[in-house]
Amino acid sequence: MTLAQMKFLDKYAGWVLCALLTGVDRLLSLFRGSGGTGDVPAKAEILAMKFWGMGSTVLCTPLLEAIKSRYPDCRLTFFTLARNRPVVELFPMVDRIVTLEIDAGMGAFARSLGRAIRELRHPRIDVAFDLEFFTRFSAIVSYATGARRRIGFKAWEKWRGGLHTEGVPFNRYWHVMRNFCNLGEKIGLPVPDGPVPEKPSIGGEAARHAGEIMKESGLGQGRFVCMNPNCGEIALTRRWPAENFVRLAKMMLDERPDLHIAFIGSPRERSFVAPIVDDIGNDRAVLYCDRSELTGWGEAGVPRYHTQFIAIAGIVEFRAEDARKIPTTTTKRGIDVSSPLYLQIKNKMREGMRIFTDYTNKWKGQAEESKKH
Repeated sequence: MTLAQMKFLDKYAGWVLCALLTGVDRLLSLFRGSGGTGDVPAKAEILAMKFWGMGSTVLCTPLLEAIKSRYPDCRLTFFTLARNRPVVELFPMVDRIVTLEIDAGMGAFARSLGRAIRELRHPRIDVAFDLEFFTRFSAIVSYATGARRRIGFKAWEKWRGGLHTEGVPFNRYWHVMRNFCNLGEKIGLPVPDGPVPEKPSIGGEAARHAGEIMKESGLGQGRFVCMNPNCGEIALTRRWPAENFVRLAKMMLDERPDLHIAFIGSPRERSFVAPIVDDIGNDRAVLYCDRSELTGWGEAGVPRYHTQFIAIAGIVEFRAEDARKIPTTTTKRGIDVSSPLYLQIKNKMREGMRIFTDYTNKWKGQAEESKKH
């Protein structure tokens, strides 16, 4: 789904659902009471939900750390978008990750939401923290989990119904980390004056994969800088103009002859990043590890890239006595996607990818069994 579709659904369908569910909840409260706000069990099931904003997801780690420090025997579950899973996997305090798929169409979204709600309802959540600021969707989901206590932000600009058992005002004059920690005060957690985000714990498979990327892209030796011009759909107005990235990169490369620059980020924003690298025109600027339609992902029967396919990699090497026949752009920094030669090669690339994606789909969740084959 696109961001525009999600905003539309949240604004209109979300309002209707919030109103209906609030009415249902008030009716049910006549029979079961208004809900509990008592003590949190030592071995509580605690849920934190944050869907949008990878940076905001990292900035909620002081709250997660405070939860684990106060309730070390609890099981802390984090519910987020599938695209954010690799980041949340770096948080050592999180015991379980549940994800929602929004990048594969409405059908996949509905199925993954249903699976997630079923998973979160058993065993029952004792406390759910809705870390979204003003979305009605997250309030609806927190209610659907059946959590005994549902804590979230409230603001006059965005009515979210009465789906949270406890609402906390969002203070625009505070740093977002302090606002997150303020939610935790409802279960007895301290609110620090200057919270610091938890440093991600990078090791194991993530460290190995990062090492392979550095080695294959020629970044294993010498100094390098990672530059991420991406900003996501939510905050396009925050993004620097492309020419600013070009000027900064050229200045750095001119001042440091031993420096390399690796442009990284989301495959969805490759169309913005690739021209930046072309304009720099320096072999020490590297565009690496494409996961877009340019190399065959998400078309002609090949699924869109997902972290499930992280181990799949391929190299196509072109050799020609006449360099003009190689399918590159005039700057020699990009692929000429209209080249008949490249179109033929791309078909072969997709055939190979289908073999490996079919394999990972077949053995997903059966790691030990797959090692035998």
